[in-house]
Amino acid sequence: MGTGEKIYSVRWTLLSLLLLLLILVLIALGPSLTPPFDAYNTYWDGYSGAASICLKPVYDLPNNLTGVSSIFIIPENNISGPLTMKLLNYVTNGGRLIVLNGNETYSNQLLSKLGIKSEFTDSVIKDPVLNVINEKFPLAS
Repeated sequence: MGTGEKIYSVRWTLLSLLLLLLILVLIALGPSLTPPFDAYNTYWDGYSGAASICLKPVYDLPNNLTGVSSIFIIPENNISGPLTMKLLNYVTNGGRLIVLNGNETYSNQLLSKLGIKSEFTDSVIKDPVLNVINEKFPLAS
């Protein structure tokens, strides 16, 4: 093998290693397989850590909500009329209700029952500052 062939071989080896490194970086920084802002997403754009600390599944509200500062709700099923009324009374009396989009249909039904004229959509918005990191943000319109 001559000098020219050795240089050619070294170039291809370096190019291959650089390409492999680029692929590994893209895999590490690429989007996760779970949806962004999902309670089961363990990546940086999920809230599984927060969910494990502060979100406890409750299928009915206690009768006395005194001392409860916030309620997070992720509708996965239809929210019954009585539960909706409890939530509405809670908010009317100064409570903080955060509705996260679980099942889009049920989330929008809850917002409608609460008299909120916004709804969750499947639209994707781009943040002008962070669009390099993640282009998908939840959108309520």
